[in-house]
Amino acid sequence: MQIGSLTNNKANIYSVQHPAQGSTTIIGKKDGTLPSDTLKVSHGLGTSDTVDISQAEQALKNHTENSAVTAGVHFFGEGVSRKLRFTDAGTLHQAVKDGFVDIGGQHYLLSDDMKKTLTAQDKAMQKLRQGVANANMLQQQSVQIQRQGESMRKSSQKESRVMQTVMRIMHGRKVSMRDEKELAETSPDLYSLAKSIAAIKQHSHSSKEEEEDNKISKQNDKDREWETSPSSIPDAVDQPVPEYEVDISMPESSVDIKA
Repeated sequence: MQIGSLTNNKANIYSVQHPAQGSTTIIGKKDGTLPSDTLKVSHGLGTSDTVDISQAEQALKNHTENSAVTAGVHFFGEGVSRKLRFTDAGTLHQAVKDGFVDIGGQHYLLSDDMKKTLTAQDKAMQKLRQGVANANMLQQQSVQIQRQGESMRKSSQKESRVMQTVMRIMHGRKVSMRDEKELAETSPDLYSLAKSIAAIKQHSHSSKEEEEDNKISKQNDKDREWETSPSSIPDAVDQPVPEYEVDISMPESSVDIKA
């Protein structure tokens, strides 16, 4: 059965118009290419036929396949405004190496000057993108170093406070329940030693000493709150790396060769 016409919609579903059956659907591939020169046509009535693809349909198949090689570059504009835009470095490098670029089955020749221009623009684009990426990496490293320093300060402060609590207990000074608990959890041996020494000695406390002890305990509570709080160093905010995009003008006099 020879089909009369073949169209391809945006969803890459091929349909044929048949005089007797009306609109039918050809089962094709997801990428839009036709599987072979002979296709199965479903009529939606539980039946199917094998059909031949006419020259028009074969041309459509060839055009779709040729378009696949244009990934990373496209042609736009008219007259003096004609341009090629490369959106992939690998495609640009290959075009410079080959001396032409293939778009939709059409070869667009690149002159030596155009190749030099593309190479220079590619280097500039790569440098720009790498510069932004390096800046983002340095910013991330800076945040990491600052947070490590903050963590070390918190740890050092806690160690110093715990040793201060040991000395205060040993000398019979007033220690808050939170300070005593912290010492017992951090170093049970030191806690036992400090309590044993404090039990041997007789201590008397002046009102001034008690006031000082209360002040120390309050400060210790504030320090513990800071030590357990999230880091005060904000997250690094990466700058977006520019999309790879290199344009070059295509003069009207450029030679186009049919593929």
